[in-house]
Amino acid sequence: MMDAWRSSSFPTYESCGRMWAADHIPNEIMARDYKLGEKRTHIGAFAGTGTHRGRAYFLDELASSGTLGGAPRRNAAVEVGIVSLEEALAEGDPVYDPVTPRDDAKDAVKRMTLQAIAAINEDDHPVLVEDRLKAVLDGKVMITGTLDLYLLAQFLNDLKTGKQAPFTKYTGQIGSYVFIAEANNLPVKQAGYDFVQRVRKSAVQPAVQRKLIDIPAAKRQAASIATHITRDVAEFRRTGRRDAFLARPSSYLCRPEFCRACHKLGPKGWCPESANGGAADG
Repeated sequence: MMDAWRSSSFPTYESCGRMWAADHIPNEIMARDYKLGEKRTHIGAFAGTGTHRGRAYFLDELASSGTLGGAPRRNAAVEVGIVSLEEALAEGDPVYDPVTPRDDAKDAVKRMTLQAIAAINEDDHPVLVEDRLKAVLDGKVMITGTLDLYLLAQFLNDLKTGKQAPFTKYTGQIGSYVFIAEANNLPVKQAGYDFVQRVRKSAVQPAVQRKLIDIPAAKRQAASIATHITRDVAEFRRTGRRDAFLARPSSYLCRPEFCRACHKLGPKGWCPESANGGAADG
């Protein structure tokens, strides 16, 4: 059976292979008697999902009507985003931060959604919105991913959200989406992502940043990442050694709120290299 790797996981792998494994093959890790901690979802992820849902609603309505719909549609998109947030919060409290404390979460989704849809034009002509598809690379590895937006003009656009401007250009991830689009008869002339920043309620909401990527370079990087993930997983399955996956304790994401390996779990902890991963909990 062919393994399938999610395109959205590629930036995590580039940041830290050990973190990627903790997220994507935890059962295999624990079956080898390694320990993983718990990871609570960050409010940034909830706000990002709400923004995605609101923008997707707006794009679907544009595709069916051919018009932007004015304030009523913008308000409806915001409501869709907030409902998504409320559903996520009903499942359990996330980790909040000073940028988005509990009482400001709905406002964050509202402002981010409005900014995301402000970058959409009436002549964009969405063909595909938030569709999950797959592709097989070189007959060896499957990649799966949700294409946020594909336009009639053969433009592939991904939506990114976060507290700060991306520390990576997501080149490999976008390249994997190009592979997936092309495998599903969707030719791509241009590809990139829109970044919507999550800021404090008292701050001015920044405009969307649109970044375009070099498609051939992105496809090469995506193929390389998929190959390396497959190689590392195979090596771990063969040896059971955690160092089959490279650990990067210098990563910005090497913190307990982001990584199940960044906990004090003793000698059988999955990532003793982490600043938080050495001694056992007291």
